Amino acid sequence: QASAAALESAKGVLRSEVGRRTGVRLTPTLDFVADSVGENAAHIEDLLRTAAARDADVAALAASAVPAGDADPYRKPSVEDPEESEGPGDAGPGSGGGAGPAAGAGSAGDTGPAVGAGASGRVGRAPGRPA
Repeated sequence: QASAAALESAKGVLRSEVGRRTGVRLTPTLDFVADSVGENAAHIEDLLRTAAARDADVAALAASAVPAGDADPYRKPSVEDPEESEGPGDAGPGSGGGAGPAAGAGSAGDTGPAVGAGASGRVGRAPGRPA
């Protein structure tokens, strides 16, 4: 209240100073309007205190919570023992069953056109190669 009365009484002096410093010929009138920043700030502080208290409650519940299912719900690939996966006659991975290179696999020195069975099971030339 006191500051509003002081501003109202000094309105003419303040208007003259604003006009002089801005350099305009016609100075607009000045109106002083009280705002509610203090009230809004107090309300926001109350909301922040409430939110912090609720966050603390949730953190306390989360600390003592246990998972509803397994502790680790993600699937993991099964780990097989390499000795168990090899059947009789297997010479190990990449051996090709002992029958030589697979059809269409070629060898390191093979420079001919790539021929082999595709996804459809047909044997033919590789795309983009001349016949």
